[in-house]
Amino acid sequence: MRRITALLILAAFLPACGGPPRIQSSIRGEPQYGVENWVPIPGTDKVAKNKGLLTMGKEQFRFESKKAAPVHVSYEEVSYVSYSLSKKPRWGLGIPLAVICLPCLAFAFIKVKSHWLGIDTGEKQLLIKAHKNNYTQIVTALEARGVAVEQLTDG
Repeated sequence: MRRITALLILAAFLPACGGPPRIQSSIRGEPQYGVENWVPIPGTDKVAKNKGLLTMGKEQFRFESKKAAPVHVSYEEVSYVSYSLSKKPRWGLGIPLAVICLPCLAFAFIKVKSHWLGIDTGEKQLLIKAHKNNYTQIVTALEARGVAVEQLTDG
């Protein structure tokens, strides 16, 4: 019984354990980070999630994905950048596991953390969801290029 429980717990975590995203670099040697750009769909409460690469160039950053047109923003155009962290429980994982193994209900109370960067240029607004292993590098790269990043906290 213990082996079955251990295998079920391991199987639940394997998809999430793909490892940290690797920092890539473009042909020009600019760092690239795997992120998601969330774009609101006009007239609805839904958003389009576009996975792609955020490239931090010397004078501008670019977001490129297969689904949407590339977004180029000069660092001089940026008027406001904020970083925030959101946490929510893993109900989708904990409740089904609790049906199989009651102690696994504890997984429902482990919080998932999401790292968000809001970028405003006056004309364009970007909402970027960064990975837990690369958000600090993105914030540091923005600050190194003269863009002030406001850290928003809960409470």
